[in-house]
Amino acid sequence: MANVTASPMYQQLPRPPGHSGPAMGNASTVLALQHGHSHYNWSRHPDMDIIEDAGVQAFFFICYTTIFVLGVFGNVLVCYVVGRNRAMQTVTNFFITNLALSDILLCILAVPFTPLYSFLGQWIFGRVLCHLVAYAQGTSVYISTLTLTSIAIDRFFVIIYPFHPRMQLTTCVVIISSIWLFSVFVTLPYGLYMNHKDVDGRFYCEETWPSENFRQVRGELTPYRRTVTSPAVCIVLCDTNNASLLPSHFLLFPST
Repeated sequence: MANVTASPMYQQLPRPPGHSGPAMGNASTVLALQHGHSHYNWSRHPDMDIIEDAGVQAFFFICYTTIFVLGVFGNVLVCYVVGRNRAMQTVTNFFITNLALSDILLCILAVPFTPLYSFLGQWIFGRVLCHLVAYAQGTSVYISTLTLTSIAIDRFFVIIYPFHPRMQLTTCVVIISSIWLFSVFVTLPYGLYMNHKDVDGRFYCEETWPSENFRQVRGELTPYRRTVTSPAVCIVLCDTNNASLLPSHFLLFPST
């Protein structure tokens, strides 16, 4: 069956002329592709003129460099402090460390490549990174979302049942391992079906599904919006309930 490519819904990045697949973009772009359409107009996007402006490129270079340095340094520092200080090795800090690891993954495999792909207008990083970057970005999004949900649920039970034993570190490690396994598995197709394509001597990285039915089934099994919305609702409900049970002197804006 003919390959089917999905159109981007968020970010318009460089695309090969005459092809209807999306360019590889940030995590939101990659994961949103499962709800895209099969046809897209590949004409030059008006924003490309802005992207090619030297001043704009310099501005984004400074921003992305700052994000990369602070993101990697800050999160590595978190991992180091928790790893070296036994008193810091609590359930909450283990979850925070997992968030830090996810952020490091995102900083290393998303921050450098997203702006460069936009500015250069082609994918120069090779076939392996074409598959790996999209895969790592999607995995990081799922890990961060599920870890934040786990933190909210843990806090919920601590406040609702203050005299019950806290979650054991072993249980926390099992939850974190399960989050990684689930995230790695559920985003695997995004890495497998990224296509490193040569068009007139210029290379592009776009998502290509083997068939329209496969793409639709994939979208139903792992709908990104529901995967993010459900944890977000869970977090809001847990935190709202926690705030309602805390004594007023612990609240930033106590009720009158």
